[in-house]
Parts: sequence; C-alpha cells; structure tokens
Amino acid sequence: MKKSILILVLFLISFKAFSQKISVEELLSKTEKSLDKIETLNYKTNRLVKNFSDKDTIYQEAICSIFIEPKDKIGMHYITNIVWDDEFLSQQIYNGVNGSQVNINKDKTLRNFEVLDDKKIKSIRGFGNARFLYFSFFNKNQRFTRFKNKNERENIDRMEVSDEVFEKTPVYVLSVFFKNHKDSDAYVNNGIDKYYIRKSDYLPIARSSYGEFQGMKEYEFVTIDYLGINTLKSTDFKPYTKIEEVNIEAIYEQNKSLFASDSFANKNNKPKEEFKQVSVDVDLSNKKFPFNDFNLSESKTIKLSDLKGKVVLLDFWYRSCFPCIKAMPELAKLQKEFENDLVVIGINDRDEQDQVADFLKYKKVNYSSTYKSELHISNSLKINAFPTTIIIDKNGAIIFMETGFNKEKIKKTIKDLIKQ
Repeated sequence: MKKSILILVLFLISFKAFSQKISVEELLSKTEKSLDKIETLNYKTNRLVKNFSDKDTIYQEAICSIFIEPKDKIGMHYITNIVWDDEFLSQQIYNGVNGSQVNINKDKTLRNFEVLDDKKIKSIRGFGNARFLYFSFFNKNQRFTRFKNKNERENIDRMEVSDEVFEKTPVYVLSVFFKNHKDSDAYVNNGIDKYYIRKSDYLPIARSSYGEFQGMKEYEFVTIDYLGINTLKSTDFKPYTKIEEVNIEAIYEQNKSLFASDSFANKNNKPKEEFKQVSVDVDLSNKKFPFNDFNLSESKTIKLSDLKGKVVLLDFWYRSCFPCIKAMPELAKLQKEFENDLVVIGINDRDEQDQVADFLKYKKVNYSSTYKSELHISNSLKINAFPTTIIIDKNGAIIFMETGFNKEKIKKTIKDLIKQ
C-alpha cells in the first residue's frame, strides 16, 4: 500500500513538472539562449505548404547544414540538398564568399552545374532552396522578429503557451494569434502561427502557420530533425568552383534518403499540370487586339468581334496580386456605371477555372474573367506586371494600354470613347 502511494506521489510530482506553466517571455528567452549555443547545425526537414494561389498541398524534404555567421550578408553559410518533384536533387553551397549549385538526376547523371556570382548570392533569399534554411530560427539577425519588431507586435492579438506531446516528444506550443482586419483588402485574417519548442533543450522542432486572404487559405507545416549540432567545420562549406570537382556519387549517397519511395516528399500529392501553357508571337502594330475568343470561368465563351459598338476593358490579373484585388471593386463600379456601353473582361492566365469562378463570386463582381488555359495571353503580349489595363474602342482598336490601375485616367478614357 505504501509503495503504491509512493508511486502515486512520484507520478503526481512528475506530472506537475511536465505541466508546469511557463510565460511567453520566459519561453522565448530560453529558446533564444538555446539557439545561441548553435554554431553549426545539420538537420533534415519536412515541409508541406499550400499558398493562397495554389490548389494543392506540396510536400517537400531537405537535408541542410548551416554555419552561423551573423556578420555575413545572409547571416549564415549553408549547404542545402532538396529533391524537386521527385526528379532531381539540387545541392546549393555558400561559404560567405562564393557559391555553387549542382543538380543531379535520379540516375546519378549531372543535370547542370552553376557557380553562383555575387549578385545571385545577395538575392539568395529569393531562391527556392532558401526556404529550407528557416531564417526565423537560425539566423540571429532575423530570429523571432515578429515578437521584437514594434510594427509586427502591433498586429498580434495575443500569444499563448500550452503543453503538448508532439510525435512522442513533450513540447511547449507557442500560439500566436493575429488581429483581424475584416474591412481591409490589405491584411491576412484568422492568422495563427505555432512554434513547437522541445522541453528537453528548448529547441524548435516544428512550426506551422495559417491565414486567410480574400477567401483563399494558406498554410505551412515544417518539422526539423536535428542530425548534428556543432559537429561541422567552416571548411565543410566549400562550394565547387568547376565541374571537375563535383563528386556526383558522394552527393547522391549522402542524400539518397530524399529519393526514398516512402519518404515524406513522395506521396504523389503534388499538383499536376493538365496542360502546358504556350505563348505566341503577336503583332500590335495595327492596333488590333490579336485574340478574339475568350473562354470564361462560368463556362461561357465571348468573342471580341461580337462586341463591336461597345468599349471593352481588359484587366490582366490573378488572385494573389494585391493591386489587382484592390482594383476589382473599381472595375465593378465602372461596369455598372457604363453598363450599356462598356464590357469589362478579366484576363487571368494563372488560376484555374473553379478558382477564378469562386473568387469572382467572393468579390461580388459583375463582370467575367478568363482562366488558366493552354494559350498564355499575358506572356504572348509580354505583360509581366499586374494589373495591366487595355482599353479597346468601339471599332476594335487598342486605344489604351497601361500597367497599374489609374482610376481617373481609365474612367476619362472610357467616357471619351463612349462619346465618339
């Protein structure tokens, strides 16, 4: 009996220790101190993400090594190994001075090799590989900036810490809830970030984020598996300077687990293109719009030739383009004001048919739009900035073509053309 009571007491003590409360400030402080001890790090990471404009969730894996260097232009030296679309391994190396990128096919043949110049290194955060370096954790200059930056903190509604068990590991979960801005087109709403901090050493082992924007949802979930802490040397981060130095077999063997048939990245849940978009050479010297038939998201077709006698406004847009979204209510007002003389048509070459239809319904607009199809109209016209507005007169001639949305200028042009 006494033994049973003793066991119960010990259990209650251990349970109390396990569930002991910790403040947000204390958790962040201890996590930063733990991260400060890292000089070099080797880890494997799993990532699943769905961006606002994507229809499907993408699964990715990577094996990375980093050397913390706060004075560096990137904040670290690194090696990233990532399998793209289960087709080829991409290894990128940067040592603070120069870099290299090697892409290897599944059959262990070299796909391509590139030495990264200083210009590319300075913009490295724009590279696909950089998303696996988790600057918000391992870069001392950018760590937890959302909690340190005054402007960022003003957007936070509240923060909470809870005790959980994540994949059999006791963790503190820091949940960050962001303020909603229901009446604004400029903010993400219902935003929640979660940080999973391992209790044993206060190291982050997972992170998630969620947000909603203009009826679209975006989320990301990341896990970090620590393979080695402070086990590397600065000399391990040595980029290739010429193709003869590349040891394909060694690179492949070190990272072959990324090609495993049962790996996180290869669940065959990646989005698949149903067709390949093509662009064509067009001639605008005669001021005639080179395309006549438009397939609309509501499964209708409209011909430009049938709109003779009306002014036509073509708005080039896509769903995650904030300036495009901001212009939509104004376009709807123009369509209503000049409903007998104006036809507004959205030209969307990025989003799929159901995505466009749902979005126009969400925005309650009174005009139609095209959707992603085989013909890439924007590329054919060499339009690469959005929104872009084209206005066509009653006889089918292009009168106005301008990047951005100048409400007053566009309205004046429409009025003048209607009077003609």
